[in-house]
Amino acid sequence: MENNCQMVLRKRLSAEERAKQKEEAELLKENKPILDERPFIEYNGKVKYFTTQIDCAVWCDTLLNQAIQTEDLFIMGFDIEWPFSFQTGSGKTAVIQISPSLNECFIFHVSTLKNLPKSLTELLAYEKVRLTGVNIKNDIRKLSRDFSGIDVEKVITNCIDVGILANNIHNPGARWSMERLVNHFFDLRINKNKKVRQSKWHIMPLSQEQLTYAAIDAYASLKLYHHLKQMQSNILEKENNSSIGQAVLKWVDVVRNKNAILSGSLVKEEQALKFAQYLEHVNCQARNGWLGKLKKGTILLKNLLLEKARMLMKEIEMIGGIKH
Repeated sequence: MENNCQMVLRKRLSAEERAKQKEEAELLKENKPILDERPFIEYNGKVKYFTTQIDCAVWCDTLLNQAIQTEDLFIMGFDIEWPFSFQTGSGKTAVIQISPSLNECFIFHVSTLKNLPKSLTELLAYEKVRLTGVNIKNDIRKLSRDFSGIDVEKVITNCIDVGILANNIHNPGARWSMERLVNHFFDLRINKNKKVRQSKWHIMPLSQEQLTYAAIDAYASLKLYHHLKQMQSNILEKENNSSIGQAVLKWVDVVRNKNAILSGSLVKEEQALKFAQYLEHVNCQARNGWLGKLKKGTILLKNLLLEKARMLMKEIEMIGGIKH
């Protein structure tokens, strides 16, 4: 028998790191009663539960057509469930949950299928589809081990891990579970009842408790994605406003230092457009930092910059910063 045991070397923590860990543990312990009193996140949308290959194929084809017709990316909350036994370990993937919207969740019971419907594998790999969830790439790898016919690398490129997204815009280096994400961003709990979590997912039909549990995971994944993307958008807007404001004031300073008189003619459309083009260049340089991590293709439209420039110049005029 092959020996898979390996020695694990742990990094020795400094006194400061040990003190920080102790402080965080004590803080978590103090806050636990508060966390336990928070309400559970709820899903009140439609649950569409299917147990046959043909139903799964038909509905996945419907979702694929929706993805093809959409102009933007087609974002879907995604999760899978499987039975687990301490004696035999993890079983085969039994349930696949997909939430194409916050009001609809498809639950496909695939435990009896030898192969997944082609429309499902095509849906997961489609170029405009994005699957969002926690630790989602490992879910895809497990699904590909349990069922053949999945282009695992292509599907993985379509995955958005909301834990990584949270780190990119909020708290770099944190380790997020679904429970922690829901706690932190929604001030809610997610019901991870051990009895349901470790239940016999391969047995049909699923109970109402199992259906609710499965739907909430996919729903929460999509809801977290939208929430985090809105946070990302707000941060970007704040950065843009700050950059534009600083550029305007710097420009006014430069003109004044040259003993020039600022007149209303300087903010006419032709000059304002040149200024907006300059601002666009400034923001492109800023994208080399954290902004560069944002989705490729995100650009600042010149007319938006122009409008912001006009508004800022108008504010300067109102406080007496420009002489007519």
